[in-house]
Amino acid sequence: MSVNPSTSIQTYHANCHCGMITFSVRLPDLASSKVVSCNCSICTKNGYLFVYPKCEDVIFHSGELKMTSYRFGHAKKEHKFCPTCGTSILIDFSQADREIERQVTAINVRTFVGAGDLIKDLDLKHVDGKTKLGPAYIEPLP
Repeated sequence: MSVNPSTSIQTYHANCHCGMITFSVRLPDLASSKVVSCNCSICTKNGYLFVYPKCEDVIFHSGELKMTSYRFGHAKKEHKFCPTCGTSILIDFSQADREIERQVTAINVRTFVGAGDLIKDLDLKHVDGKTKLGPAYIEPLP
């Protein structure tokens, strides 16, 4: 996420669809930041739009330990979601190869309260994860 140094820090409240998982995220104002839209298989299937706050700027209020996870490809990064409603919450980078990745968490902006109103105004940075990430996901045949 690209950030303007003069951008103010905001607190965004977020939750899964059923409300079991609630949390808040501190990060620069979304109106002044790039939000990542990736075309890899899992981002496409889940409709992810990501911001990357520091780990300590993500505070869970309920449900953190109830999240279910899924790993694919090289299985280094856990995709975490609500086991009740299936909302995709985040990607945990704590086991990533690169130290700089382990300092942040990929948070799905679509979980933010009022996301429907926020999304239309976001400055999206399109990333070609389909080419960069591996191994590739194979679509099952009908």
